[in-house]
Amino acid sequence: MRLRLFGIIFVLAALPLLAAGGDGEDEIILKSGGVIRGTIIETKGNKLVIAIRQGKTSIPVDLVKEIRKVTEIAQPSPPPEERPAPPPVSVAPEPVQPIPKSNGKPQEPPKSAPEDRPKTTDVSSTLPQLLDAYRSEDIELDELVFRLTQAGEKYLNDMIALLSRNDPSLPKDAVLQALGNLQARGAIPAIAGVLASPVPKHRLAAVQTLGILGGREVISPILQAVGDEDDQISFTAIDTLLKRAESDEDATSWLAIEAETLLATGDERTLTRLALLLGKFKSAESFGLLQKLLSDGNEAVQCAAVQSFGLVREPATVDILMPMLGEASPTLQTEICKVLALFNDTRPVPALIDLLKNDDATLTESAHKALVSITGCLFEPDFATWSAWLEKIRAKKF
Repeated sequence: MRLRLFGIIFVLAALPLLAAGGDGEDEIILKSGGVIRGTIIETKGNKLVIAIRQGKTSIPVDLVKEIRKVTEIAQPSPPPEERPAPPPVSVAPEPVQPIPKSNGKPQEPPKSAPEDRPKTTDVSSTLPQLLDAYRSEDIELDELVFRLTQAGEKYLNDMIALLSRNDPSLPKDAVLQALGNLQARGAIPAIAGVLASPVPKHRLAAVQTLGILGGREVISPILQAVGDEDDQISFTAIDTLLKRAESDEDATSWLAIEAETLLATGDERTLTRLALLLGKFKSAESFGLLQKLLSDGNEAVQCAAVQSFGLVREPATVDILMPMLGEASPTLQTEICKVLALFNDTRPVPALIDLLKNDDATLTESAHKALVSITGCLFEPDFATWSAWLEKIRAKKF
């Protein structure tokens, strides 16, 4: 079990409390194995300010593994003339961890690594050594990401090659995060390949990393991920594309171009999610693509397109949907009624009244709500009543 991660989180969360003071010195244990003794004065941003014998020093919080309070018996100070020079900050091996307890029973202490194993937290370690350290739980995922990022170009080619390996046990999510941190745009094709991985967390990390890298090259693979069988990945892809559109004015045009290809190759789930995405874009390009989706023979895709017409709310929507009221399936007609109710256009009223004769209760309810919304009349959902009202309105006009 990776108990160490929870300990680190607890310690970092408690830093402001430790900085407030207390009896005894603080022992700051670094992830590299070093130890600093002093008194934590305060936290500034992501750094700890520590009073040591030589004065003050500061270290990034990211490098801290653990903080302990040390209470020592004060030793009498030697006379001024005999006082030795202040010792330098000690860098000692990592102290022995106390044996954790679970359910009141002590657990076995973690087995120490062989003496000939190189320090895995040192950036001089090779990539395979870091991966082995992660597998053996010597380091956590966040530290692996930190070390891969810290190494910069050193592991770049090896990390890219690792993404193509068919091994679900590999921490590809950590590698992907590091590539995003390094802005490794040359890795985009390899990252896109991870979207075919059987491991959901790897596919999710790939979508997130592509979103960080940005540019036209990432639109197509992220668009493919919109149809992922995992809802979290699918909606992450949708949100990522929306954010790209907010930060890059060309993204909407790129999306329209890539979506044209997807219309011919996408399955039902992909096209349904694509319709949802286009509705959220609310652009002229998306309106045209929604019309093409509406002509798809799949009812689920058509319903999704109709729902997105309600989000875009182009005035031409009524002209597009009104002819379908008399020929579509009851399910699709129900969705059309819901969207027509959003427009202040009385032209669909006769067709909506005719739907009140339908045996489908859900459809007649939707048609009735649309009639009330458009006309402002509060009649019951009765075909004869609405028909009589319509005849009176027509008589007055003529």
